[in-house]
Amino acid sequence: MPAKRAEKTAMPQRDALQRARDFGEVNQGYTLARATFEAERCLRCQEPVCVDGCPVQIPIPDFIHAVAMGDMAGAAKILRSANPLPSICGRVCPQESQCEAECSMTQHFDPVAIGHLERYVADWERTQPPGVKANVTRKEKIAVIGAGPSGLVCAGGSTVDATTFLTQLWEQIHVGGAVGNATGRNIHQRSLDEAVRLTKAISAITLGDYDVERAVAVFNGTEDYSL
Repeated sequence: MPAKRAEKTAMPQRDALQRARDFGEVNQGYTLARATFEAERCLRCQEPVCVDGCPVQIPIPDFIHAVAMGDMAGAAKILRSANPLPSICGRVCPQESQCEAECSMTQHFDPVAIGHLERYVADWERTQPPGVKANVTRKEKIAVIGAGPSGLVCAGGSTVDATTFLTQLWEQIHVGGAVGNATGRNIHQRSLDEAVRLTKAISAITLGDYDVERAVAVFNGTEDYSL
């Protein structure tokens, strides 16, 4: 096994004078060279304790190995098997106290930059056409109230055993919920927009502008629900 570097691959950042004038992202993201360089630091442990530190149990060594091999499509597929919003989570998830805190490399060196790699793969994916498309095979319909992160994940997860239900997201204010409201300060707008686009592409989803009172009426059966 080749020697592993002790330090994380540095994340490029915008100049301080530039970022002091706007709410744009500080981190610029890995290049392909930096991503593969960092991915090669992963030990691919037989007992991947980093996965235990991930709230959604992403197969971390598997997606990182795909990055090291240059298989970004494979890495994106592995990520999405556990996390429908990798672009957002790669930016805001506190990896330093979760998966990276459990990384075996921390016994002597810096942990593998799992969050930076997740962000890289997600940003690569959004430059590509959707890898899968919705396949509506059931007549039943699903309505998800609230188009925040939980609603997007729920709607994007309406595919079960290759069966897709026609799904509609109901949102009164804006897609993204509180996260969308914070966009520009905390999350890059394109990340949220692309999360919505990809979720709609891989699931049979439409967006509806309905208020809470109507949603409750539909739930109680006093008003008709139709897509």
